[in-house]
Amino acid sequence: MHRQRLTLDQSIAQFLAGYFATHERSPKTVTAYTLDLRQFRAFVPKRATLRSLRPEHIEKWSAQLKTDGYATASIRRKLASVRSFFAYWVRKRVIPYSPLSGIKIELAASRVLPNFLVKLGGRHASDRSCQSFWKVTERHLIPRATL
Repeated sequence: MHRQRLTLDQSIAQFLAGYFATHERSPKTVTAYTLDLRQFRAFVPKRATLRSLRPEHIEKWSAQLKTDGYATASIRRKLASVRSFFAYWVRKRVIPYSPLSGIKIELAASRVLPNFLVKLGGRHASDRSCQSFWKVTERHLIPRATL
């Protein structure tokens, strides 16, 4: 097969076979990469080839994922999958550069605090007996002495 005629579908299939043959990853990672690349493939024009993809395709896809309500962490993972895909083909010298090179996609910071229970003397912070000493909010436990 001539490298310049590598279709996008062929390049995705070859990437998945080649990349995961040399990079040990969990089955969940393989599944995630496969789904992410299929989703990207479905978004770009049907006649797109590995060489015809441009930064605008990735930017538009990212914007569409955001519009579709994907979480920031999910979009970042999908972009990481696509980044690995293009980096693979740059290393193989099939494409001269990655369309992700030089673009910055602004996503909101995904900083969700962990949800856990704080125990005070064997009682949970949400117990009424603790609330006279602590102000309990959705994400914070504040000693009332500091209020």
